[in-house]
Amino acid sequence: MKEFETFAELAASKQTKVGTRFVCRERANAEYILQASGYTALAGDVTFANGLVGALQVTGEVNLSFFGALQNAESLLDSATDDLAACNLAALRMQQEGGGTILMSGLVALSGTLEIPQRITFKGTSSFFANQFTNVDSRPAGCGFYALPSANANLIDIKLDIYNDGGTLRETVSNKPLRDYRHFGGVKDLIVYGNRSDTANPPTVVDKNTSGNGVVLSGIRYPVIENIITMFCAEKGLKAISFDYGLGSNACNNLFTSSIISLSNAAGGIDLSGGDSIMRGLYAGYNGGTGIVSSAGRGIYEFTSWNNKADGIFITSAADSEYKGNAYDNDAGGWRISGTTDCKVQGRASANGRNVTVLATDRCGVISGADNLDLSIDIQDSGTYLGTTYQQYGFRILQSVNKVIFVTAHQRAITYLIG
Repeated sequence: MKEFETFAELAASKQTKVGTRFVCRERANAEYILQASGYTALAGDVTFANGLVGALQVTGEVNLSFFGALQNAESLLDSATDDLAACNLAALRMQQEGGGTILMSGLVALSGTLEIPQRITFKGTSSFFANQFTNVDSRPAGCGFYALPSANANLIDIKLDIYNDGGTLRETVSNKPLRDYRHFGGVKDLIVYGNRSDTANPPTVVDKNTSGNGVVLSGIRYPVIENIITMFCAEKGLKAISFDYGLGSNACNNLFTSSIISLSNAAGGIDLSGGDSIMRGLYAGYNGGTGIVSSAGRGIYEFTSWNNKADGIFITSAADSEYKGNAYDNDAGGWRISGTTDCKVQGRASANGRNVTVLATDRCGVISGADNLDLSIDIQDSGTYLGTTYQQYGFRILQSVNKVIFVTAHQRAITYLIG
């Protein structure tokens, strides 16, 4: 197989034999086959001045570097080259191939939103971060996406690439009718860094990017969200929203995810809506608002939420769902629950209410609203038992005509506030 350092070197070689296989080193040793003039080039192919086309060879996985992305090392600076166009080109090529995985080997700088279409997954080899409380050492490492200063946009939007054809939704690239709102793609083994500021604490500072969420799920089902870190975003780390693709609003559901870490985001950590989901390994810490907000229903949600500037978790308007987790060291309440129907909450709360300027009635291990219907509470509170000066009440149960059930008999000296 012939090897060339650059495409320019290939063109200068006068190589014109159709069917020749060659490797281009400047594109991460991507393989091509030389095609005759008139060949329909796809995204990632290269067309030479003589009309010949170098057809990129794709086998279900491609390296993002094949499309010109630099994928910076850990020394990434705010002046890094914008790789949004390369990411879009890679996604388009995999759409043309019917779907697949785009492999990443470093940090990719983005000036705006990368929309990931159905059946396309961006996957890294590793993702990690340094101590977010050390300002000079708070940037991401490994593989992932990095918002350039003043991007002021959602970094990743996982949504369907479809259009309304007279009442029929069709996929943009293939023109085939959409059979369902299923996505089957997304992000895996990556960090998503919103670059809100170089100031780690307090996490509400947004002097480099003043707006933008980390990852947004837009009215989809069955996305791939695995082993993701979302941090330093100007708004939320991860947010699931309804979206109108042209035939009415469609909610997110069937979110079967694992290991989502959301740290030091200005407006909050994780914001969920929709239903019919199983989400395990939700972690939210050091965020500028509530760690986890959930109006999702009919599912199982397992979490840990700590050191957030508001509540650990706020569950609202949920139905037929189970929440299992630990909320501790948050500035206001640990668990806040309202407007739920037939839900069960289980876990722990301890040492919440750390911000003494917050009203005492909001500095509780568990706050249950008056509008919960058949709520089952099985939460061990240890915030007051341990003698801390933080939580004012273990449980605050607002007066309600609806039934609230305490599953376990709590042995410790816990204070209650009724009403």
